[in-house]
Amino acid sequence: MNGIIVIAVFLMIAWLVLRVAFALTGLAFHLLWIAAIVLFVIWVIGKVFGK
Repeated sequence: MNGIIVIAVFLMIAWLVLRVAFALTGLAFHLLWIAAIVLFVIWVIGKVFGK
């Protein structure tokens, strides 16, 4: 019975760590996507209004 509790606690901790990791990587990818769009808009404005 004690082994089942240890496994359950381990699985809950692993689930929590994976949730946090996926949330952080999802946020990082979201910020990279926003940065790419901003840089693209700046590049287009530079092409239109620049020489």
